[in-house]
Amino acid sequence: MKQHQFYLKSLVGISGVVGFISFLFLIGKFEIIPLILIAGLVSLIYVVPFRKKSLREIAYLKSPLIAFVWTTIIIAFPWVNEYGISSTIFPELLAYFYYFVALTIAFDIRDLEYDFPTQKTTPQVVGIRRSKVFSILLILLFTSIIAIVNENMRYNVVFYIGSISSILLILGINKQRKEGYYALIDASMMVIGLSYFV
Repeated sequence: MKQHQFYLKSLVGISGVVGFISFLFLIGKFEIIPLILIAGLVSLIYVVPFRKKSLREIAYLKSPLIAFVWTTIIIAFPWVNEYGISSTIFPELLAYFYYFVALTIAFDIRDLEYDFPTQKTTPQVVGIRRSKVFSILLILLFTSIIAIVNENMRYNVVFYIGSISSILLILGINKQRKEGYYALIDASMMVIGLSYFV
């Protein structure tokens, strides 16, 4: 790894420049710039230590921070870029925040033996079984909110298949599960994304 540091840093730098240029072409409305800057800053400090500590090392912050960034980039960014900021987006933003927290908790169960005890992730604090229950309740809350506020999704079968798949996969998590199983959890999220195009 050390012998390739120059190439890695060069690759990261080039990727950053290409990403920034691509981002400039995507900008449709000025309001998305603060969103991207905030999400980018949170992502950076999440990984890179600030005053000798990264955000992910702070107790109880791991899942909410990941969910915040995912909600900002995947939901808020395209919405605001297309329609601008309006109060109608906030219920869906909250719903998706709940959903991403639920999925993050599922991955926290996977990472239970790797996370520092000081991180106080949900499985570390309440155990695996209660974490699963909490995740499922969050997905049910997410599904209910979306069904109430989004008439197009209310009768969308693919949307419910995605939500139910997430729930069933979370129920099936155990210590023996391999990485491929968690890829299926990601796939269930993709099904929900696809439901918007059905």
